[in-house]
Amino acid sequence: ILWADPTSYLVNSYSDVKEINEKQKESFEATWLDTVMETRPDQKTSLFENDSLKRETHEQKKWAHFVVRRNPDQSIRVGRLGGTMQKYQLPYKSILPLPIFVPTHVIPQRELKGSLELENETKFDRVSQSGICSMKREVSEITKDMPPIIRPTRQDFRASRA
Repeated sequence: ILWADPTSYLVNSYSDVKEINEKQKESFEATWLDTVMETRPDQKTSLFENDSLKRETHEQKKWAHFVVRRNPDQSIRVGRLGGTMQKYQLPYKSILPLPIFVPTHVIPQRELKGSLELENETKFDRVSQSGICSMKREVSEITKDMPPIIRPTRQDFRASRA
């Protein structure tokens, strides 16, 4: 049976660690988040006293906070605050120190270029020096394939507000 209390709450708390070593020009920063998922009275730890002569009652309950804690080492701990917590390891974002898609054989750029690429590059250099483009076309020739532009009949057209 889960006990629901109107005073249950959801709390996020975080912790920061920052270290700076100015001598070796190194720094380290870490942040981790604790999320209290549920708060409820701890079972079998309630104390209830009733003094009928003095007409006094006393009730005391211990509360249990169930927490999800995310650590900087890509692990999650789930459990009761102050008790044992179950650790779950998350998949690492970057496991390998090198990128995955690294070519096995690196070829210098000059050897990589083919004769067609070199020809196009020299042609571009010649055109850029003379300032005349060999594929120049008239504006009417470019716009003939475009759909016609329909202009609005009124210039002060406004959309209606619904």
